[in-house]
Amino acid sequence: DTLIYLVTHMYAVSTGKPHRRRIFELNNIAGGYGDYDRILRRIATLAVEWGFGFAKAIRVVVKETRNKVFRDFLVRLGELLNIGEDPEIFLDVERRALLTEMQAHYGRIVEATKLLLGVYTQAFQALCLWL
Repeated sequence: DTLIYLVTHMYAVSTGKPHRRRIFELNNIAGGYGDYDRILRRIATLAVEWGFGFAKAIRVVVKETRNKVFRDFLVRLGELLNIGEDPEIFLDVERRALLTEMQAHYGRIVEATKLLLGVYTQAFQALCLWL
């Protein structure tokens, strides 16, 4: 999922301890992150150019965010920034959680595929014996 790549990119940028705006304005060569880019840039614009600050800008933008997982991520990030913590550790924890969730999801898909393969094999063997 694109969100995993986005959070990984945000984490990688945060390890250099840049200005917070840089974490929200991710420039990449291979294209963008679609709607995620648009939302993050809007947060950066509201926070810096309009003087909202990042925590308030996130609270404003999150109301219009449809993706529940991304919305929850932004809410947690906003609270972290509100108390003035460094986002590096938070982004690493979020990245690891998303990777774990993805691994579990794909593990379930592999197990379901194995089950279907077993059913197909048994049905094919039964058909061969019947003929």
